[in-house]
Amino acid sequence: MFGSMSISTNSIDSVMVKEFGFRNSYDKSLPVGFVSGSKVLVCSNLMFRGDIILMRKHTLNVYGDFEKLLSQAVSGINTQFNSIQEEYEKMNRIPVSDIEAAHLTGEMYYKNKIKDTHVSIIRKEWKETYKNKTAWDFCQCTTEALKKHSVRSGMNMITQSYNYLIQHFNLN
Repeated sequence: MFGSMSISTNSIDSVMVKEFGFRNSYDKSLPVGFVSGSKVLVCSNLMFRGDIILMRKHTLNVYGDFEKLLSQAVSGINTQFNSIQEEYEKMNRIPVSDIEAAHLTGEMYYKNKIKDTHVSIIRKEWKETYKNKTAWDFCQCTTEALKKHSVRSGMNMITQSYNYLIQHFNLN
């Protein structure tokens, strides 16, 4: 059994959506699992991906712990989501010029936060896709470029570059 759902944020201008996923197996071959975050993936092959992942083996009292796991996943999504929403709102108010975007791209490349192949993607995204020219837009350009990497190293690089940008824009 597996599934996922989106949770309404009751905000008209929200860019992100809270999502929640779950999986279980009747033959106990997989642990009971919950995943939550701003974007989750629960694939038909039962792969799990999200900001918060909680799992519990099918051992004694698994169903007694079920409610506790569910509660942790749901409460965790609110904390994580609110934090990201606040960062979005702050970053969306910080203007970034083309010169600053170029400087940031070069600095991230120099500090090994991105690879040379990402530089041209960031530049293209910045010029063609994002028109508001904010710190949030630059962050999205970077994320888009890093999606072209392998899943494991790409997620690592996305986290490193995001943390670098949070620090650069004095949001920590």
